[in-house]
Parts: sequence; structure tokens; C-alpha cells
Amino acid sequence: RLLADLVAPGSEVVVARGGRGGRGNASFVSPVRRAPDFAERGERGEERVIRLELKLLADVGVVGLPNAGKSTLISRISAARPRIADYPFTTLQPVLGVVRVDEERSFVISDLPGLVEGAHLGRGLGLRFLRHVERTAVILHLVDVSVGAAAPPAEALDTVVREMELYSPGLLRRPQLVAASKMDVVDPPRLREAEEAARNRGWELIPISAVSGMGLDSLVRRLGDLVEKAREERGYEASEERTLYLFDPSREKGFRVRREGEGFRVEGEAVESMVRRLDLSKPQALAYVQSRLKRMGVEEELLKQGAAEGDTVIIGDYVFDFLPEG
Repeated sequence: RLLADLVAPGSEVVVARGGRGGRGNASFVSPVRRAPDFAERGERGEERVIRLELKLLADVGVVGLPNAGKSTLISRISAARPRIADYPFTTLQPVLGVVRVDEERSFVISDLPGLVEGAHLGRGLGLRFLRHVERTAVILHLVDVSVGAAAPPAEALDTVVREMELYSPGLLRRPQLVAASKMDVVDPPRLREAEEAARNRGWELIPISAVSGMGLDSLVRRLGDLVEKAREERGYEASEERTLYLFDPSREKGFRVRREGEGFRVEGEAVESMVRRLDLSKPQALAYVQSRLKRMGVEEELLKQGAAEGDTVIIGDYVFDFLPEG
């Protein structure tokens, strides 16, 4: 169950509330109790085991099959230095880089682990990738159009799009841009196939080479424009806030008396909390509890149910002898 989605700077959430503090002995002063020798313990706070999941906040997420050239691209257009090698899954963790468009504009780009078929089920590094792309405002698809590409461009694009859609259909509503990578060793038929695949989806395609620098300036400017527009339209996507009204029997302020064996048990948050929070080894504390129970109507209810002097009365983990006043 999702407790909170902290997406805006300064967002806070209370996942476990602390217990109410106890009162000091001065709170129990009365005309007949001038110097109380007891105080009230604080209540226990809530305990909860939670799982925290980090989702990077990047403006642009670069997606594609393993070894499509994502890390090389980011190392050329930003100061980030991701690990680069000629084998799949070189990138094991997302890498962030800041890309400067001009003197006034910049954006954060994320190099994400490569995606394979079945990623939405956790195959490869799929879930590590997909949870981070949720936060990106613009998605850049990198498609390898080189002679040695591992898969045809249309198939590569379809695989990534399908996995994104299966994980979260809303991802495809973000602005999308396609970059045909490795143009320095391009296979012209593969480039034409990539252009057709992008056109069929209504997406713009920009040919680039991270090695020679071809098309990188155009790519950065276009991404800058898309990010700027997305920032104006989206802002932060926070989870819808809902107010839930719950009945919690443990918070009920009343009490009830029922027979238990040869004695009686008194149940209710107010009475159980009172005896739990006081040191009943102190005579003054014990007298205070007896007085409070009488004012709350507990003694009267016990008498109605047939309790007699000396009967056992259980409240929480404490056992008392019933000694009605008067």
C-alpha cells in the first residue's frame, strides 16, 4: 500500500506517529494532594515497517536496448561520466548529467540501464530502470542504426515501447523523441526503417553520432524545448490526496464491563491507558486511579453487574481487588 509519493521539494509525510507525552506530577495537584509523588508515563508510539523507493527526478530519461549508445551520448552532452564498454548492461545504475542548452537554459538527463523484453516483470535490469523513468518529463528513445546493431530499429523501438506500456501506460503520454544513434557507422536501410517507425508513431527523429558529434547540438536544443514546455504544463505530478475516515476501536473513549472467570474485566482505551501510564506502586497513584474510575462510572457499572467487595477486577495487564467507596 502506497503511503506517500514525495515528488516536490520539501514534501513531508508522517508514517508513524509518536505516542502522547505523559503529564508531570504537577498535573495531579489537588486540595488533598499537595505534593503528588507520581507522574504519568507517555504512550507508546506507532511502529511500522516501511520500504523506501528512490525514483530519480530527471527532466529527460534516455531509453533503449542494451548497448544502444546511451552512456556514450550522455558523456558527450553533459559532464557525467558513466561507464562505457562494448557489451550489454554496462550501466547498472542510473547516471544523472546536467546538459546546458544555452546561457539561460539547462536540464537534467538520466542514463538508465538498458531495457530488454520482459523488463516490466523484472527481467534483466527492468524494474531498476522502469521505476526511474516514471519521474522523467521527456523520454528520449535511442535506436541503433549501425551495421552491427543487435536488432532492427523498428523491433528495438517496439520492444522498449511495449515494456513501458505494460509497466505504466501513462509513460507513453509524455513527450517522446527518437534519436538514431551511431550515424558514423550507419546502415542506410536501418536508418530508413527507424525513420518510418518513428513517423508511424508520430514522433520526431533526429540522426546523431556521439562519436563524431553529428546532430548533438540539434538534439540538445530540441530536448531543451520539450523540457521547457513540459515544465510549464506539468509541474510536479503528486498523488491525489484523499481523506480517509476510519473507525478505530482502540481509540474509543468509552468502556465496557464483562464477566471473566470468577471476576470482571473492564475494557476501553481510556481506562486501559490510565492504568498503563501510571506507576501503581505509588499509593497516591493508586488512589488517583480509584477516584478516576469512580468518576467515570466504572465502579457503578461493576456494582450493577453484581461485583462485590473483594472480587477480582482486571484492567489491561493489571489485576485489582474491588473495594467500592462508601
